[in-house]
Amino acid sequence: MCAVLAIGLAASALAGAQPTARSSQQTRTAESYRRARTQLKETIQALGGPAVTSFHALELRYSGTRFARGQSASPNGPSLEQPVSGRFVYEQNGRQYHENSAVILGGTDRSHRRVLDDSQGWHLWVSRKTLSELSPNDVALLKRSPAGWMESTLPHSLVAMALARPAALRWLGEEERAGSRVARIGFTDAVGTSFTLVIDGATDLPTAVETMASDLLLGDAMRTVLYDTYESVDGLQVPRRLEFRINDQPLQRWKLDGVRLLDAVDDAVFERPADVVPVEYAPSFRPRQLAPGVWAMRLYSGPANTYNTLLVDVGDSLVVIEAPLTGLFRGIVQRVASQLAPGKPIRHVVTTHHHHDHSGGIRAWLGSDTTIHTGPQTAEFIRRVASAQHTLTPQAPVAPENVRLDVVTDTTTIGEGANAVRLVQVGPAPHVDDMLIAYLPGARLVFVSDLFAVPDGGWYPAPSPSFEFFAATLDRLGWEVDTFVSGHGLVGTPADLEAALAGPGPTRTRSWSGATESTGGGDGAATGRR
Repeated sequence: MCAVLAIGLAASALAGAQPTARSSQQTRTAESYRRARTQLKETIQALGGPAVTSFHALELRYSGTRFARGQSASPNGPSLEQPVSGRFVYEQNGRQYHENSAVILGGTDRSHRRVLDDSQGWHLWVSRKTLSELSPNDVALLKRSPAGWMESTLPHSLVAMALARPAALRWLGEEERAGSRVARIGFTDAVGTSFTLVIDGATDLPTAVETMASDLLLGDAMRTVLYDTYESVDGLQVPRRLEFRINDQPLQRWKLDGVRLLDAVDDAVFERPADVVPVEYAPSFRPRQLAPGVWAMRLYSGPANTYNTLLVDVGDSLVVIEAPLTGLFRGIVQRVASQLAPGKPIRHVVTTHHHHDHSGGIRAWLGSDTTIHTGPQTAEFIRRVASAQHTLTPQAPVAPENVRLDVVTDTTTIGEGANAVRLVQVGPAPHVDDMLIAYLPGARLVFVSDLFAVPDGGWYPAPSPSFEFFAATLDRLGWEVDTFVSGHGLVGTPADLEAALAGPGPTRTRSWSGATESTGGGDGAATGRR
């Protein structure tokens, strides 16, 4: 009887405590919101008060340094430092214009202009004179790029973003940083991405914004934009220096050379230039047969580049050459392969070099019975990719013994017969120190990434060191070639390479299906190169 009474009393006490616990939790949540809201108001006032949300447009001119992380000559060396400069025009109503000047490894000019609106826009690759329309999906992706869309870069836009979704505001506490007291508040953007705004306790001005992201090499990683050296521009406080980081690694450093508030922006800034070639990209995931058992496939067509893969039937199995961008493509490639060559597994994947856009999908192939063929530096890079800890995405680390690598230091051949794939180490090249190219003697076909590409339209710039190196390499190897497939761009012919070497001038091949226009002096037929 006493035991029953004790249990009853305990249950009654627990039941009575539950509302109190819930009430306490609700109080903490409400207090977190109120403190964050108060801090946000103080920060808006420090940034300029009403001017933060009332200005029509802001123009920024910047210069600085880009650290080519994931695009350096070696995965083991320091990031290559490259000068960058550009101009932003940012309207409060959402329209933005961005022009950027940059040259990447191998001498390729990647200067661009871009206009974004709420769900549409365009992108111009300046040296190629090619303009592509941006889909709503393209714009959505760019909005989430820290250096690509000012909504997630400027402190003024960030506080406006936080104000637009007040229910997500949370007080995250205070701490000491570099000898100063800072406050931290959290909020989300329209698609649910969480941001943390770090605010100086003395000035109430933002010193940084942080967000978590999944990174190929680092796994779970923190992306940060740092703000420094605020100055007043027509009553608006603007940081003159910005630094973009991932964990402790710098990505870009900008110095704002000029800042202006604009009452109006000429609509001509946002209009498409007249002297460019509109580009219609090839549809993704539709294989194009180039020879019996050989298919090229476009995986992605984006605002700044395109990405391809090559699928080869080598008899008892299939070879995939290049796994770019993301592991999400693995399932698509497997489904297409099962339709093209039923019953034949993919046993080989070739990664030409370590650059993240070309190796971004390789992690999805690790830990299976697939062998990864690559060069020695890229092999070490892949081992590091395999061990990265990912909790933001469902990717468990891959044990070293389950990473099957064939390290190509000179040459190797996959398969036999008409579709044998010959891999050749051609590094050091102007683009990277460790680079593979693939040759199919039976199809007289070469797969190459970044040393040469046929653009999806427009113009070739002046010949780059990478183009010239690739042409010289083909001459040295003495291969008979009728077809080029690149990690970027269109399927081409030796006539396309000759046009590139003779640049600047118009491209010859005009579509993924192989339609051509003669560059003069002939009927446009493909000719072999030896």
